[in-house]
Amino acid sequence: MAEPTIEKQIHRSRPAPILRLGNVLHRISHVKIVFYLLGMYFQARTMFFGDDAAFIANLNTMLLMYGIAMSFESFRDNEKISETERRWYLGKPALWFLVLAMLFGGGLLAMAVGFLVFMLRKNDELGWGITTFGLGIIALGRQQYDQYVQVLAGAGALRGLNAPESPPDAV
Repeated sequence: MAEPTIEKQIHRSRPAPILRLGNVLHRISHVKIVFYLLGMYFQARTMFFGDDAAFIANLNTMLLMYGIAMSFESFRDNEKISETERRWYLGKPALWFLVLAMLFGGGLLAMAVGFLVFMLRKNDELGWGITTFGLGIIALGRQQYDQYVQVLAGAGALRGLNAPESPPDAV
């Protein structure tokens, strides 16, 4: 019997260091909670307790914290999805496509606005906040897209389409 090619051997099992790295990144993704809480603090401070002089600084810090939190969210492991999330992904695929399109479009728009604030208003502080927020939205959208594809591939809904191939069965 012929030996399986190296590509087939790679697809059979994921190497242990890669699995450990995935677990470490998933644990690091929990840092997002701290940044979401900081973002909520600066949002409340901006909306309710801020004065006019500190409004831009608080708004910038809020956008930075939310952008960083969404970036940490993208480290989450796509295979650790609850059954409720799986049913929601499979139950409304057209709505989910619209959500993903809005995430990517909104992120690109936010980054463009941040860049314009840099160039036209010469406000580096607020430009960084808006740009980081937009980049966080794009990172979150990418993570949501990966989860969506993972759920569809697991359900067999992508058979015959341009989908990632499932690992071949053991010989």
